[in-house]
Amino acid sequence: MRINNITTILIITLFLSSCKSPQEKLIEYSLVQNHEAVTPVIQKAPWAQSWWMKRHNEILERNSKEETELVFIGNSIIHHWEDTGKESWNRYFGKYNPVNMGFGGDQTQHVLWRIENGELEYIKPKTAVIMIGTNNVSAGHSAEMIADGVIRIVSKVREELPETKILLLDIFPRDSLNSESRITNQKASRLFAEISDDKYVFSENINDIFLDNNGEIPLELMPDKLHPNAEGYKLWAEAIEDNILNMLTD
Repeated sequence: MRINNITTILIITLFLSSCKSPQEKLIEYSLVQNHEAVTPVIQKAPWAQSWWMKRHNEILERNSKEETELVFIGNSIIHHWEDTGKESWNRYFGKYNPVNMGFGGDQTQHVLWRIENGELEYIKPKTAVIMIGTNNVSAGHSAEMIADGVIRIVSKVREELPETKILLLDIFPRDSLNSESRITNQKASRLFAEISDDKYVFSENINDIFLDNNGEIPLELMPDKLHPNAEGYKLWAEAIEDNILNMLTD
């Protein structure tokens, strides 16, 4: 019997692998997905924009000359540590000589392309923070597709940097409480969190720091209900500071 539905593939895979280690799940999941499901979230591609390739090349150049203990990988929410979150970035992470590998607009397939085209080639960070997927929601991808893309990114980072510990963050909340985008992000995050092994891959959900008591996003933290402002970045840094320190010193 041929199975073509990506949701069915994911459910069957997670069920069959329930007795396996998280790392075995990660590998097995990718193999099953490779068998039938070729989706946009894994079709590795660059952005056809000059600034995007320029930034990619700048990271390649930087990493060929300088080491780092800490990298952040993702989309514009990571990218904006360089401006909106700069003060907190320097205060909380500057001592680790961190590399910002966030690109505005990136989806999972763009991150995969960047990794496979050298962004991790010359460095051996102790820790990598990954948060990606919300732009896939904007592109209409399902939770299962997004989880597949994120898992493949983690798998690729593990392949390139086998000694690096990964802090895998849930996709941050966006829009209103019951919006389709919020629900899809939450479901995708639950799915990809299954690969956490608490040895090399550590899954963490810090989304409550961006929500009020009603589960809505205060404009005082995310004016567009998508990107944190300076205070939001400060809360984010504080929320992961101890985990990063532990991962760097273990």
